[in-house]
Amino acid sequence: MSGPEKNEAVPAEPAVIMPKKRRWPWLVLVFLLAAAGVIWHFRLYEPYLPEPAEETAEPVPETILFEAYPTPVQEYGTAFRPVQVVRAHDGELSVQKEPDMTRIGEQTAEFLVRKKRDDGSVIEQVFLVTVTIRDTRKPVIELKEEDIVLDTGEAFDITAAVERVYDRVDGDLAYAEEEQADSWTFTSEPDPDVPGVYEVTIIATDRNGLTARAVCRVTVTGPDVPEKTAEPKETEEPDEDQDTTPPVIRLKFLQVEIRQNEAYGIDDNIISITDETDGALPYSDTLVPGSYSVRGGIDVRRSGVYSVTLTAMDKAGNQSSAVFTVTVKEAEQTPEPETPTPAPAVNLSGGTAQEQIMNYITGTMGLNRAAACGIVAHMRHESSLNPQAYNPSGYYGLCQWGGGRYENLMNWCGANGLDYTTIGGQLQFMNMELSGAYAGVLSQLQSVEDSADGAYDAAWAFGMSYEVSGEYLADLAGQTARSLYGE
Repeated sequence: MSGPEKNEAVPAEPAVIMPKKRRWPWLVLVFLLAAAGVIWHFRLYEPYLPEPAEETAEPVPETILFEAYPTPVQEYGTAFRPVQVVRAHDGELSVQKEPDMTRIGEQTAEFLVRKKRDDGSVIEQVFLVTVTIRDTRKPVIELKEEDIVLDTGEAFDITAAVERVYDRVDGDLAYAEEEQADSWTFTSEPDPDVPGVYEVTIIATDRNGLTARAVCRVTVTGPDVPEKTAEPKETEEPDEDQDTTPPVIRLKFLQVEIRQNEAYGIDDNIISITDETDGALPYSDTLVPGSYSVRGGIDVRRSGVYSVTLTAMDKAGNQSSAVFTVTVKEAEQTPEPETPTPAPAVNLSGGTAQEQIMNYITGTMGLNRAAACGIVAHMRHESSLNPQAYNPSGYYGLCQWGGGRYENLMNWCGANGLDYTTIGGQLQFMNMELSGAYAGVLSQLQSVEDSADGAYDAAWAFGMSYEVSGEYLADLAGQTARSLYGE
């Protein structure tokens, strides 16, 4: 049997190719069956699934009202007065930390306000207020004699002229050879061997640097020596910063409205023009040291807006100015308020207006005597206790109600059978306001202590928050309330 030769290629048999099995239809079927099972499961057990929680808004936290006066200032060495710091609050107020009243500068006062909710629970919050402690009261120099006469050759003793030198807070000031803090000294010592008239200046400086001066005259004379005026010894030049405080001009209003042909003068809008060293400054046609002048005028016969500028200069040359405007309206645009038919007056006890008001406040309103003194003191400054006091700018009555409050006074009294032009009607209206829109002020008046200090606090609260008269008049009324309480 013959075969292929060595190395001869043998043809291979053809391979048989089998078709592949298609598995994806089975996979699709399995997937569909699984999905159907899941859907059937949720449809079967859906009633038993927990319902999703409803979204609820977070409750708004309840807030506590607390409002402080802007840039509150307290007097150095006095008792801390929260009523001069806190304007309003809606809860029980307590002082957690008082500023150090014996140290000038900015300090922090800490207040706690506790407020009771309707459900009986209590919330509280702490508030911090920056308070400035300022020393504005100069030392006091009390002289035994303002004029001293010495014989020629007689030695001069300063204690013959000075009774006492002290600061209201720091106490007695010690004598020193030269000017320095917390002491007093004098200059221009007279020459006992030279007849003449000398001026001796006593200088007192407290620990905060405030300086006061007093002058006494020393006359050196003798029977055998002809009198002649001796030139005083050279004195130390005063420091440039010893009197750099300008005068203070205090106005009632910055904008005044009057009617045509209505009597009005510039002085009607001036509370005071004073200098801390020179006192009250008088008017002068031409501005000179120690006076004030006026630029601009008012023609009450012609409607329009007039600008008035007041300029004051103290004896040291320091100046200050203040400007206010006066709007003269046509008479028909602002008719005089109609006077309603007088209604029966409220029964008041007391002979004078002051007694009637005091008795009403302490009796009908139930406030203590200090609170009554504070309210009356403000009324004295605002209206001189005249219920028909009328300011051309539209302010009327005991408390000088203006604008919408003036209209409310007339309307409310008319609706309640009261005469708005009487003390009784206006006291009833004031009581209504304090019991409603000004309940916060009433709360302060109810909390003042029955003392001279409490009278000051009442006047401050009533002036700042009810009459809105400003800090100057509130403080002035406070001082009046102190005196009134002591009467």
